[in-house]
Amino acid sequence: MTEQNTDGLRPAAETMKPIVEAARQVPVHKHTEIQNGVKVSGEEKRAGAEPFRQEGFHDLARILSGAFDQSARGKGRERHANSKPFKNQPIMEIARMTGIDAHAYQVMKKAQEAASMFKRGDFDASMAEFRGVIIYAAAAILLAEEQS
Repeated sequence: MTEQNTDGLRPAAETMKPIVEAARQVPVHKHTEIQNGVKVSGEEKRAGAEPFRQEGFHDLARILSGAFDQSARGKGRERHANSKPFKNQPIMEIARMTGIDAHAYQVMKKAQEAASMFKRGDFDASMAEFRGVIIYAAAAILLAEEQS
């Protein structure tokens, strides 16, 4: 039986486990030759070497790249990085102190804000907030990896 919080929900760390496992299956190193215990062919190896170059996924690559740029080069870097690597920025340090629920809260809050902005016609601000959702979700995966 799964332990539940007083609100009837499973603990966030347990909820994140399938997401963490899926993230671990993604090839992240361009020299990966074995994926999931199977040696990959040259074509598969090339696809693994450049995960954002996959037929039919250019829109997703553009959006993920935009979120990365906002964090690494844009508002995130200007306001939050303090010349620190991502793992040492407040987005990670605060969640280490408060738990993964901090990221879950931020994902929900930012998504709600983004939807409200979109409905008001403030499309650029809405897209920036949705990119923040992606960054907080990525930070949650990183934290879950550290703690699992």
